[in-house]
Amino acid sequence: MGDATEIGGSAFAGCWVLADVYCISEIVPSAESNSFATLYSSTLHVPAIAIEAYRTTAPWRSFGSIVPLKGDGVRNVDVHVKDDVAPWRMLDGRMLSGKPATKGIFIRNGKKMLVK
Repeated sequence: MGDATEIGGSAFAGCWVLADVYCISEIVPSAESNSFATLYSSTLHVPAIAIEAYRTTAPWRSFGSIVPLKGDGVRNVDVHVKDDVAPWRMLDGRMLSGKPATKGIFIRNGKKMLVK
């Protein structure tokens, strides 16, 4: 598998709860202007050698912060969701517009939650 060379428009649409995004490419992939529109408060992790290129290239520079990858590469990726913005979902997966207004069992951050 090779490096990504292009990120399509709205590639991360609706992914506003992602806290961290990892890109291991030392060459900044081309990206549509709205590829990361919902990630303005997320942290982008990139190879240290390419950090300045990501910081000066649109739309990559729109991330909340851009930091060097730690270690010699990404072996395992954990998804970290910001608790204060994680969406509530019905048991069938439908997303709610806010906190549940009724009692019941809902899903948040991949866990079942009982609302009393």
